[in-house]
Amino acid sequence: MASEVFVSGGTGLIGSEIVDQLMRDGFDVITTTTTKKKAGDFVKHSRKLRVERIDFTNSDFADRLKNIFSNNKALVAIINNARSLKFFETNDQGLCQPDDLISEFNLDVVIPYKISLMAVELVPNLETIINISSQYASRVPNPNLYNSNSEMSPIQYNVAKAALNKITKELAVRLGERKIRVNCIEFGGVEGRAPNAFINRYNAKAPHSRMLKASECYGPIKMLLDKNNSAINGAVIEANAGWTLC
Repeated sequence: MASEVFVSGGTGLIGSEIVDQLMRDGFDVITTTTTKKKAGDFVKHSRKLRVERIDFTNSDFADRLKNIFSNNKALVAIINNARSLKFFETNDQGLCQPDDLISEFNLDVVIPYKISLMAVELVPNLETIINISSQYASRVPNPNLYNSNSEMSPIQYNVAKAALNKITKELAVRLGERKIRVNCIEFGGVEGRAPNAFINRYNAKAPHSRMLKASECYGPIKMLLDKNNSAINGAVIEANAGWTLC
C-alpha cells in the first residue's frame, strides 16, 4: 500500500504542482477543490488521486474530513495549502475591512489548525504536517514594486500568514510527544499570475534575478516528507531564491 498525503487546495498554481509531483514520487494523494471543473483537471491521475469538493468557508467541512481521515492507515502527511481570493479586497491605502481580516485569518490559521487537530486524533500513522505560508508573513511588501498600495500583497493575507508561522511552532512543541513534526514553508513570488512589468521589477530586486517557478515549490516539501530529515521540526523555511536576503 502506497503512503498517502492530504493536500488542501490542490488545484491552484502551487497546489496542482505539489499534487502532481507527489504522485510522481509514488504517493497517493487526497486533495480538495471548490469547483467541479478544477477537479476534472486531474482525471488522468485517478488511480492515485482522490479529489474532494470541499469549501472550507462552509461549516460542514469538518464532517467531510472526518470521513476522509477516520482510521486512514495509509495517510502519513497533511499539507495545508487552501486559499481563496474572496477576502483579498483592499482600498487605495492598501487597507482592508475588518471582516475580511477575520475571514482571511479563519482560512489561513483557524482552518489549518482544525484540519491538523482532526488528523492528529483520527489518523493513526500521521508523521508530519506542512503549512504553506508566504515570504510576506515575515516581511512587509516593498511599495516600490507596485503601482499603487491597493496592488500590494493584501494586508489581511500577510498578517494571517504570520500567525500561521507562529501556530506552526506552537504545534511542533505540543505534538512532540506524539512524534508528529510540524513545519512551515514561506514561498516567494511564483511565476504564472503576475504581469510582465511586475515580474521585471521583482526580478531586479531578487539576488538570483527571477521569481520562483511553480515546479520549484515541491523541493522543500519533498525534503520535509523524507524521514531522514526528522531533525527538522518547528521550522519556518524561506523558499524564495534568496529574495528576502537584501
